[in-house]
Amino acid sequence: MNTRTQANVPVFLIILIGIIIGKLNKGINVDALVFFLVYVTAPSLIFTSLSKSSIKLQEFFIIFIATSLIVLISGFLIYLFFKFRKITHNGLYLPMTMGNTGYLGYPISMNAFGAEGLSRAIIYDNAMSLFLFSIGICIVHEKNEIKEVFRLPLIYALIFGILFNALRIDLPNIIFKPLEMVGAITIPLALMVLGY
Repeated sequence: MNTRTQANVPVFLIILIGIIIGKLNKGINVDALVFFLVYVTAPSLIFTSLSKSSIKLQEFFIIFIATSLIVLISGFLIYLFFKFRKITHNGLYLPMTMGNTGYLGYPISMNAFGAEGLSRAIIYDNAMSLFLFSIGICIVHEKNEIKEVFRLPLIYALIFGILFNALRIDLPNIIFKPLEMVGAITIPLALMVLGY
């Protein structure tokens, strides 16, 4: 079995489990699960992955700059296309410039490239989220809602994860281990919710 198959098949099998659960039981409160993912498990995953990663601060900036260039160049090309075709629907900018790189990207990166691949995927995805919840919100809403980005615990988990990594700060295992276990829930739960 090649690397691509090994990386993708488990992801879609977990999504399939979510689809089956959705067919058998429509009464699950998905909003509560999404809240749990965004505010508890994903921040734990981000922090624990980055704080223990061998990734260097310089590489973080390289990934961040690369992500910024992808978003800005895509946005500029789409802007030119919209001008040429006289398209005025601003809501199309978001799905055409910013990919859904998190809950699908994390497990594929993890399966294909291990923990270090996951760390890099997390940095890429969070850089994308910064654009989505700042410029993205300004595009969709006429009033400036840039403060939305500061309401997401994912951003703080990213900052503290990189900070702990750069300063070589080790949390006591009695604190780190539960965070790591909670973070491990993120990928399978997110994929099952997606399938549901």
